[in-house]
Amino acid sequence: MASNVTPNTTASAAPQKRGKMLPILGTLTLLGCVWAGKTWWYNQSHQTTDNAQVDGSIVPVLAKVGGYVKAVRIAENQPVKLGQELVQIDDAEYAVRVQQAEAELSAAAYVAGAGGVDGQAEAQIRGAASQGQVVQAQILAARAAQAKAAADLARMKELVGKQIVSRQQLDAAQAAYDQASAQLTATERQATSAAAQLSNAEIGSKFALARYTGAQATLNNARLQLSYTKVEAPVTGTVSRKQVEIGQLVQAGQPLLTLVSDSAVWITAN
Repeated sequence: MASNVTPNTTASAAPQKRGKMLPILGTLTLLGCVWAGKTWWYNQSHQTTDNAQVDGSIVPVLAKVGGYVKAVRIAENQPVKLGQELVQIDDAEYAVRVQQAEAELSAAAYVAGAGGVDGQAEAQIRGAASQGQVVQAQILAARAAQAKAAADLARMKELVGKQIVSRQQLDAAQAAYDQASAQLTATERQATSAAAQLSNAEIGSKFALARYTGAQATLNNARLQLSYTKVEAPVTGTVSRKQVEIGQLVQAGQPLLTLVSDSAVWITAN
């Protein structure tokens, strides 16, 4: 009688399961290696921390002129914009300096001339030049008169020798010649004086121009110093370390506060 044999299904299923798990394990191992590699490369160029702070470029704000602080228009940690007024220094003294410089410039302009209008110095040059021209014309007339007097004197001497004219007429001709010669000499001296006056006027004009230029520079500097009484933000940022109060006497170059610039901000890990 034949017997029925039951196959061992449990023993044959185990190798099949192991064959299916091997590809899955291989895939997981490969993914793990890829993740570990990426993590290693990331950590080479990046740092992580749970203790960090935000830092930025520190810009000191200094007083450019001295004086008593009239107003403080900012507070600690206040954001400000480029050009915003931060502190006002008393400007009364600096305003007076501007007025004085303006008055000096006006006086210098009156002498030197400005804005296309001739000044006193230029008028003196024109006057001296005109006087020189007049004297030169007088010299020409004096030379002509002397030449005529010399010719008359020579003729009179000749006629006296021929006894055609009297000795008194010869003396009169001599006197006329002497007078013409003296007039020519005096006129030539006037010409020398006029030339000297013209030279002095030209030198005076140069000094007047130099004075005007200096007065203009003084006024520009006075206006610049006045503008410095208004302390403005050199950058856009946040107020830090405020060291100024109303009524405080500050000196040129004294630190008033610092700004943390918004243009250069970074994170510092501790």
